[in-house]
Amino acid sequence: MVGRVAYCGRAPAGFLLEKTSHCIPNEHVMIYRYDFRYALAKLPVNTALRLNFRKMVFTGRKENVSREKPVIFAPNHRNALIDALLLVYSSYHLKQIVFLARADIFKQKFVAWMLRGMRIMPVFRMRDGIDNLNKNNEIFRNAARILKKNNPLALFPEARHNPKQSLLPIQKAVPRIVLPTEASLGFQLHSQIVPVSIYYRDIFGFLSDVYVTFGTPIEVSEYKELYEENPSLAINQLRQDMEKGLQSMVVNIQNDAFYDEYLHAIDWNADKIAREKYAERKEGYLQASLHIVRALDDLCEKNPAAFDTKIAGFREALHILKRHALTPKDRLWEPCSATSLVARLSALILTAPVA
Repeated sequence: MVGRVAYCGRAPAGFLLEKTSHCIPNEHVMIYRYDFRYALAKLPVNTALRLNFRKMVFTGRKENVSREKPVIFAPNHRNALIDALLLVYSSYHLKQIVFLARADIFKQKFVAWMLRGMRIMPVFRMRDGIDNLNKNNEIFRNAARILKKNNPLALFPEARHNPKQSLLPIQKAVPRIVLPTEASLGFQLHSQIVPVSIYYRDIFGFLSDVYVTFGTPIEVSEYKELYEENPSLAINQLRQDMEKGLQSMVVNIQNDAFYDEYLHAIDWNADKIAREKYAERKEGYLQASLHIVRALDDLCEKNPAAFDTKIAGFREALHILKRHALTPKDRLWEPCSATSLVARLSALILTAPVA
């Protein structure tokens, strides 16, 4: 939702001490308060989510989301508005989450009114014009006020949405908000950044499954000494740590040359591996998908010849399936026709062990 942002001057280091600017509506200052529009929208949204997905699996909520400390949720961003709605639906926090989103969706007055009622604040990017960039100073001051009120914030740290099963580079917006906020209070706010993985079994499918995982929180106070010594280094270090946290949770296909083959390997193997290796875990399919991607990455790095053979087998099987108007998502383990028999032979290639 939120795009790459910019600042005027040296706002990040001292934005908390500036007076409120007239360029941002006053309602942003009060956005941490309860809003009836948010409550009214939540019931039909929750119902729509339950109808849209066959299964929704949430893990790590109670263990990793504090109700006593300020929290910033940092999820990967694959499915536009649905990602935000899932976070609202699944959050363990008692207060209403405030999101930061790109400013261009606020252009229409009624839409802007609704978005603010849903506790979404605009963030301006370079593409929104240089004259608008100074408005971010006030937005981030308000984000600091929200954290001080122990209200949860949410930003998509990739800075844009990406429907592919891969993680984009993590940007610096979250560290640039939370570190100056903590510094203004001597790092006694004890805020936490919670990385969140959102995984769709079939992002375009109806009645598919979705897995939302709340990861181990990052304690911002641990960056106190580094920030006091060198704010830029602290911001970059926190960004890197956020990236590592998300990389450990997100199904992250970085091998673009074989992206489709990785997806087909997941389609054919994940259910079987989930039963064999992760039967005791409710997010077994997610763990199996992570296992497959890591196994293929490891094979590519350590044994390129075996990896090439594996990819060639995938492509041969896919070619056979395509000739019979089938896809790797078809389940044909009990053949009842010649077509099904061919598909099963293809499946034997696709489901050959990946690790």
